[in-house]
Amino acid sequence: MNYQFYIIITLSLLVLILFCKNFILRKKFTQYIIDNNKSDKNNSFLHGLSFYESVKILNKKYRIGKINAYVIINSLNDKDVEQ
Repeated sequence: MNYQFYIIITLSLLVLILFCKNFILRKKFTQYIIDNNKSDKNNSFLHGLSFYESVKILNKKYRIGKINAYVIINSLNDKDVEQ
Protein backbone atom coordinates (compact mmCIF):
# COMPACT_ATOMS: atom_id res chain seq x y z
CA MET A 1 0.00 0.00 0.00
CA ASN A 2 2.82 2.40 0.80
CA TYR A 3 4.43 1.71 -2.56
CA GLN A 4 1.34 2.89 -4.40
CA PHE A 5 1.32 6.08 -2.39
CA TYR A 6 4.99 6.76 -3.15
CA ILE A 7 4.47 6.04 -6.84
CA ILE A 8 1.50 8.42 -7.00
CA ILE A 9 3.43 11.18 -5.22
CA THR A 10 6.47 10.64 -7.46
CA LEU A 11 4.39 10.75 -10.63
CA SER A 12 2.54 13.85 -9.44
CA LEU A 13 5.81 15.64 -8.77
CA LEU A 14 7.15 14.56 -12.15
CA VAL A 15 4.07 15.95 -13.91
CA LEU A 16 4.42 19.23 -12.00
CA ILE A 17 8.11 19.52 -12.88
CA LEU A 18 7.46 18.77 -16.56
CA PHE A 19 4.63 21.30 -16.65
CA CYS A 20 6.92 23.98 -15.21
CA LYS A 21 9.68 23.13 -17.69
CA ASN A 22 7.22 23.31 -20.57
CA PHE A 23 6.04 26.74 -19.40
CA ILE A 24 9.62 28.01 -19.08
CA LEU A 25 10.59 26.71 -22.53
CA ARG A 26 7.55 28.32 -24.17
CA LYS A 27 8.33 31.61 -22.49
CA LYS A 28 11.97 31.50 -23.64
CA PHE A 29 10.91 30.58 -27.18
CA THR A 30 8.45 33.47 -27.22
CA GLN A 31 11.19 35.87 -26.15
CA TYR A 32 13.52 34.41 -28.79
CA ILE A 33 10.96 35.03 -31.54
CA ILE A 34 10.43 38.60 -30.31
CA ASP A 35 14.17 39.32 -30.21
CA ASN A 36 14.97 37.70 -33.57
CA ASN A 37 12.04 38.74 -35.72
CA LYS A 38 14.04 39.60 -38.85
CA SER A 39 13.45 36.22 -40.48
CA ASP A 40 9.73 36.31 -39.69
CA LYS A 41 9.05 39.82 -41.03
CA ASN A 42 8.80 38.53 -44.58
CA ASN A 43 6.28 35.83 -43.71
CA SER A 44 2.68 36.31 -44.70
CA PHE A 45 1.31 36.33 -41.17
CA LEU A 46 2.55 39.88 -40.61
CA HIS A 47 1.61 41.47 -43.91
CA GLY A 48 -1.86 41.64 -45.36
CA LEU A 49 -3.65 39.74 -42.59
CA SER A 50 -5.67 40.93 -39.65
CA PHE A 51 -4.29 40.76 -36.13
CA TYR A 52 -6.33 37.69 -35.17
CA GLU A 53 -5.48 35.79 -38.34
CA SER A 54 -1.81 36.52 -37.66
CA VAL A 55 -2.16 35.10 -34.15
CA LYS A 56 -3.87 31.95 -35.43
CA ILE A 57 -1.20 31.32 -38.06
CA LEU A 58 1.65 31.99 -35.61
CA ASN A 59 0.08 29.66 -33.05
CA LYS A 60 -0.39 26.95 -35.67
CA LYS A 61 3.18 27.35 -36.96
CA TYR A 62 5.01 27.23 -33.62
CA ARG A 63 2.37 25.71 -31.26
CA ILE A 64 3.16 28.18 -28.50
CA GLY A 65 -0.35 29.05 -27.38
CA LYS A 66 -2.59 31.94 -28.23
CA ILE A 67 -1.49 34.16 -25.36
CA ASN A 68 2.17 33.90 -26.37
CA ALA A 69 1.18 34.49 -30.00
CA TYR A 70 -0.67 37.68 -28.95
CA VAL A 71 2.43 38.84 -27.08
CA ILE A 72 4.65 38.20 -30.10
CA ILE A 73 2.39 39.99 -32.59
CA ASN A 74 1.95 42.97 -30.25
CA SER A 75 5.67 43.31 -29.63
CA LEU A 76 6.49 42.94 -33.34
CA ASN A 77 3.92 45.61 -34.18
CA ASP A 78 5.42 47.88 -31.51
CA LYS A 79 8.91 47.38 -32.96
CA ASP A 80 7.61 48.20 -36.44
CA VAL A 81 6.01 51.42 -35.16
CA GLU A 82 9.25 52.48 -33.42
CA GLN A 83 11.28 52.01 -36.59
